[in-house]
Amino acid sequence: IERGSKVAVQVRKARGEFYFNPVDIKTAIDEMLSELGAEAEIKAPEQIISILLDGDKFYMGMSAAQMNLSTWSGG
Repeated sequence: IERGSKVAVQVRKARGEFYFNPVDIKTAIDEMLSELGAEAEIKAPEQIISILLDGDKFYMGMSAAQMNLSTWSGG
């Protein structure tokens, strides 16, 4: 992740019980991005970090915003 880049973080739960919630994860990653010099961006990100919590596993990936069906985490 380059300094100054605009990054959105999208966290979803598929199934399972967790002692943390998606908002906590997003907040922690947004803080890390800030430390790296990137900007947390919701409306017009350049890149998106996607996380899916599923049972005892999680899946994480990063892609260019234009490769996603929606750049908005609620969309």
